[in-house]
Amino acid sequence: MSALSLEVEDVAVHYGGVKAVDGVSISIPPGEVRGLIGPNGAGKSTIIDAITGRRPPTRGRVRLRGEDVTALGALERRRRGLSRSFQRTSIFHGMKVGAQVELASWKIGADKPEADAREVLRQLDLLDMAQVT
Repeated sequence: MSALSLEVEDVAVHYGGVKAVDGVSISIPPGEVRGLIGPNGAGKSTIIDAITGRRPPTRGRVRLRGEDVTALGALERRRRGLSRSFQRTSIFHGMKVGAQVELASWKIGADKPEADAREVLRQLDLLDMAQVT
């Protein structure tokens, strides 16, 4: 039995007496994809920041492939393959979508970044976007 890809256990982020998020638990098995939706102010960005290390949780645990990464910062989590993106349509203005995904694959150490990028785009049904800038 393989470890969960991502396990978030009872994570909370409090600002003084304000509970931005409280008691969030998420389990994502290998190969699964999940989305996080909700209204403005629901705490989506806050929980993503706690999971990716941009903001330390008040309590709880974050495990990546079985490794407890709760005490690690955003850079160390990114090196292990856990990071976030922001709401912008292009990371590198003027660069094609396929090249941006390939660059990300290279950055995380993929053996064959070009093939890895094509597979990611294929799985997301976005191959037709590879040449779009």
